Amino acid sequence: TLVDSFLDGVFTASDLQGQRIPPRVWHVQDLIPSDTVTLFSGDGGTGKSLLALQLAASTALARPWLGLPVREGKVIYLSAEDDRAELHRRLADIAQAAGVPLADLSNLTLRSLAGEDALLALLGKRGALEPTPLLDAIDDLLERFQPDLLVLDTLADYFPGNENDRAQARQFIGMLRGLAIRHRCAVFMLAHPSLTGLNSGTGTSGSTGWNNSVRSRLYLSRVVQDSYEPNPDARVLRTMKSNYARTGAEIGLTWQN
Repeated sequence: TLVDSFLDGVFTASDLQGQRIPPRVWHVQDLIPSDTVTLFSGDGGTGKSLLALQLAASTALARPWLGLPVREGKVIYLSAEDDRAELHRRLADIAQAAGVPLADLSNLTLRSLAGEDALLALLGKRGALEPTPLLDAIDDLLERFQPDLLVLDTLADYFPGNENDRAQARQFIGMLRGLAIRHRCAVFMLAHPSLTGLNSGTGTSGSTGWNNSVRSRLYLSRVVQDSYEPNPDARVLRTMKSNYARTGAEIGLTWQN
């Protein structure tokens, strides 16, 4: 029963005496922790989907991402924005830049959900979120492939509720965190900021429940000075929140080719 399951998980601090302290596992050191959810936001057209696909490829190839070491492993990349043809074009560019054939990306599994119903939950009674068959299918896919990274692009396609509702935001992130814990993988969720989030430079959207529920939040933005964009290809990736590392870190990027 639920009561028995709850009681089975109760422990005292003294029970931990003599047990090995579990090390913290990072997918990307200080940026993307494993076994939990990272929210990666950026305005449309800034390149966040491409950057996430580069992260997926780096994981599969055991190569650095943005010059940072990445945990090697399998990846599942689910895109509700780009169709198979677009994913193919981008992967071809990434493979060419890495100097490898697409055949080397056998550890990267993709599924385009563009044009399909991609909701992972539905609103039930009293506003509670209930998982959809798609979420169950993803759970099964994770069980079979056992990836180290799950990328979900993008939040607006997967979330059914009101983004300003704190309870719904926390419930949804809780469902994704359940996947991360059960399958011991990092969940990397892409999202768009609101107009307020863009103007304030925080990259947020909706309720504070989103920022408060995830353990890490990254924001990709253009470089604008006094309402002027000196280099349209320049970007900056900021660590807006990290429960396990320092916030405020910045990585300067330039889009090429």
